[in-house]
Amino acid sequence: MNMVKKIFGLVEDYLSLALRVVLTLAIAGILIYTLVSALSGYVMSNKEASLRSGASGAEYADVVDLVFEDQKRVMADSYEEEEEKEEEEIKKVYDPNIVAIGDSMRLHFNEKPATRGRFDDEMSDENLELMLMGIAGGFYSLGDRSRDVYKASCDRGTSFPALTSFQSELTGEELQKELDRGTTKEQINEYNMLVREQEREYQRFLIQLRNFWADAEPPADEKSQFQAITSYGGRMAYLWATNDLFLCGWITAQQEIDQANARAEAEAAETRAEGTAKLMAAGASLVAVFAFFATFALVLIAMVLGRIEKRLNK
Repeated sequence: MNMVKKIFGLVEDYLSLALRVVLTLAIAGILIYTLVSALSGYVMSNKEASLRSGASGAEYADVVDLVFEDQKRVMADSYEEEEEKEEEEIKKVYDPNIVAIGDSMRLHFNEKPATRGRFDDEMSDENLELMLMGIAGGFYSLGDRSRDVYKASCDRGTSFPALTSFQSELTGEELQKELDRGTTKEQINEYNMLVREQEREYQRFLIQLRNFWADAEPPADEKSQFQAITSYGGRMAYLWATNDLFLCGWITAQQEIDQANARAEAEAAETRAEGTAKLMAAGASLVAVFAFFATFALVLIAMVLGRIEKRLNK
């Protein structure tokens, strides 16, 4: 009888040890899994979308065939320019990009002094600056100046998006006035950052448009394809139709960026939702583990108290 009790005692001890080891490993595994899930969920729940920016206009080489269909290049005629002496006067300094754009456009109206002079009157640096500011300010619709020769793939009348409000940063007295009105420094800093960002975008627009018209300059030994249009008004319409192609390319690129950003935002939102679900699951796992520990502790206490009671009864 003692031998049987001894055997059962050994079995009970080994089984108890095995169960404790298994229980310890299981709980450790659950805790590790919960920790990993919590960290992963935290990272995923704070996922931010990777947004694109920086639309680009069309390249001249890609649109020239749309403007001048079936038109052959013609060698330039040699002619002597009449030297005109201009009176020296103090002039406003314009953005170099705007001046360069005007210079490139002027080459398409350069075959004779009368045409060149009319272009210089209508497309002076001042007028061109006002036109480009109207475009960048969101006050231009495609086809407004290209009349019946509009050739862009964008719908005629499509508004070009505003790139800037042409506001100035708040500094000096203006800054102090805003502070006196109750505007906080944080709000002023945000406003100034927005103004600087808009100015950078406007300059990026001018640089791209400058490069576009630089690519459109005729080779030195060839006539400009625009010169095949003898009517000055018709040629100007073709000029703006060409410019509309650049603007349409910008609009299309911006739409593609907006769509890509919308997809990125949706994916980020889905990832955040999945991360939140992981955090909730990790929390539920921790609750279950602690509930198990509490139950195990109660059972253990009950067993210990039961043994104490038996010994006291003896």
